[in-house]
Amino acid sequence: MSHGFHRLLSLQTLIAARCDRCHKLVAVYEKDTACPECQTTGGVWRSEGRCGCGTPELPGGSELGKLVERAHRELPGGGERAPIKVRVTCGGPAPR
Repeated sequence: MSHGFHRLLSLQTLIAARCDRCHKLVAVYEKDTACPECQTTGGVWRSEGRCGCGTPELPGGSELGKLVERAHRELPGGGERAPIKVRVTCGGPAPR
């Protein structure tokens, strides 16, 4: 399925992940309400590629489920900006 034009109208950005070293946006968790495949998975992480620190360790499993649930409570109507922001470790130990 093409994720072109309909993404503008049906995309919900739920979580923004920022690097805990350089503070750049590294990924966003999105849910496309018009895509049947996206509906079965609950959403997908999309890389922003703005960080040079390494591969981010993104939340998953029950932690991701709790974040998505919280995002839906805080932004029930959807929108372009993520209501939940998280810090993630990218390619090494977090700074103190």
